[in-house]
Amino acid sequence: MVRPWLLKRTANDMPLTGQPRTEKETIMMPEGKHSSLRTDSATGSLDARHAAFPTADETERTSPVVSPLPVPKISDQEGTGSIYGVSESEVDRRRKSRKTLAVAGIAIAIVALVGVAAFAMTRKPAEEPAPVAKLNTTAVYKSDFTNTVSATGTVQALSSKNVAPEVSGTIESIKVSEGQAVQAGDVLFTLKNDDLDTAVDQAQNQLDMAQNTLDAAQAQADTATNSYNTAADAYNKAIAAGKTASFDKATLENAVNQANTALTNAGIALDNAQKTYDTAVATAKKRTVTAPQSGTVTALGATTGTYVMAGSSLASSAAATSSDAATTGTAAAAGQTPLAQVSDVSQMVAVVQLSESDFEKVAEDQYAKVTFPALASLSVETSVDHISSDATPSTTSGSSTFAVSLPITSPDARLKLGMSANATIVYQTLAGVLTVPVAALQTASDGSTFVQVETDASTAATENRTVSVKARNAQVAVIEGNVKAGDAAVLPDAATSPASTSAAASA
Repeated sequence: MVRPWLLKRTANDMPLTGQPRTEKETIMMPEGKHSSLRTDSATGSLDARHAAFPTADETERTSPVVSPLPVPKISDQEGTGSIYGVSESEVDRRRKSRKTLAVAGIAIAIVALVGVAAFAMTRKPAEEPAPVAKLNTTAVYKSDFTNTVSATGTVQALSSKNVAPEVSGTIESIKVSEGQAVQAGDVLFTLKNDDLDTAVDQAQNQLDMAQNTLDAAQAQADTATNSYNTAADAYNKAIAAGKTASFDKATLENAVNQANTALTNAGIALDNAQKTYDTAVATAKKRTVTAPQSGTVTALGATTGTYVMAGSSLASSAAATSSDAATTGTAAAAGQTPLAQVSDVSQMVAVVQLSESDFEKVAEDQYAKVTFPALASLSVETSVDHISSDATPSTTSGSSTFAVSLPITSPDARLKLGMSANATIVYQTLAGVLTVPVAALQTASDGSTFVQVETDASTAATENRTVSVKARNAQVAVIEGNVKAGDAAVLPDAATSPASTSAAASA
């Protein structure tokens, strides 16, 4: 910075005079400017106007003895405010100029720093080579392949029978409840039918009459036989005694024959009457409905007071009298619930409906797996036992289905009849074949099928290899061609690289 000029003199602070000086006299000047003082020959005063000022280490020195000089005045000699020939305004001007230069220098430095920072921030880094796009690949596997069809259905008992009364009548009493275990012959419910009682009574009367007729015929036959035998015996005795006797053998034999014929007819009539009676009694007994097999009552739609027709296995939605049924035809057949159903739940079967499009694929003894939506942890392995040859028209899709039976031996206790069942039936199996996901198959412009194989992972180079598809399902395809297990097959939605090749390799 600019310093005021300072004149340092001797300890006695004596003014500069023309006296010889032996003491040290130092003049401090602005830094960076230096020169030796000299005397103006005309005026005898110190002339520093054209001098360059010495540095601090050069300003202090010992002055030699010189000739006497006039004492210069430190004050303004000419009214200009100068000190040693330099005015104060000039000093201020220089001071301000130097401040201005310093501020400008700082500003320039700041601007330079900002520019350097901006350049560093905006300068683009050296571009590196673009990375090679990584292909999405999957390995070609050698494995076993299966093809399946699916079908849905329900769980049913292997043997399930709906009870159908053999006679008509009104349900009088119910002896079981749904879910109850029964044995063959146990009473399920009874019917009331007075007409059957009347038939039994009539048959009894006919039987009694036939018996009476038989008894009378027997007596008549006995009489005729006895008459014949008595007459024959008397005749024989008379002849033996030498007496004259007569014997109407023909008449007596005819009487015996007639009596025996009547007896035979009476016996036949009695047999017929007995049969009629037995039938009437047996029919009346059918009013007691029993279990056709041992098992569990899995359905029970019978209700007391409901009239049911002979041969009907379904319960009507409302009770009807026998006269109503006779006149209007209202009977159990109008309902949908079985009067009683007895099922052997020790063996079950999943009956699934196979679509007609899959009918030709399925055959008996094919492996199948059955699962149950209500029992997620349960699955059953089985095989196709029976395929119905009669189609069941669909009421919704317009196509037909075929019932397929899949036995469930030793069923889990959690399984219930009527539960939904989903079956997967394996109709094709190939062992040790090359497989790829169906998504890896691509079609060339000529219609052939190919698999794009990655040949160099570092450059993402690929090669199209023509293959033939031997079998496929929704996820996997069996292929043959110029591929091997472990090849990296490219999925068609994978990124492609300019390094890929399109040379096809024939199978």
